[in-house]
Amino acid sequence: MIFWFQGLMGLQDWTFEMYVSNDPPDKMGKVSEDVLGLCSPDAKYKNARIWVSPTRCDAMAEDQEETLFHELCHVVAADVRIRNDTSEPVEYLWNRLGIVFKMAWNNR
Repeated sequence: MIFWFQGLMGLQDWTFEMYVSNDPPDKMGKVSEDVLGLCSPDAKYKNARIWVSPTRCDAMAEDQEETLFHELCHVVAADVRIRNDTSEPVEYLWNRLGIVFKMAWNNR
């Protein structure tokens, strides 16, 4: 899925570290219990750490693939150096794009 997204969005020069676990790895820091995923992109080195919690997604009836695509949207934002914060409007946009990317993934 990540390789497909890289090709689609022109991110072939990025490297990704993917973590799938209940909690994020220590190097990504602590998060509140309602956080489903996290992305730490570094545009200078074209590297991104992404964490998604299947357990948290299931507990909140959220789709894991949409959560992953949401986090990948943060990488796109970092790559083109647009505003990439956790404000409500920005997170809302990533949520909507996550749904669109999942639909495209399912129809590939």
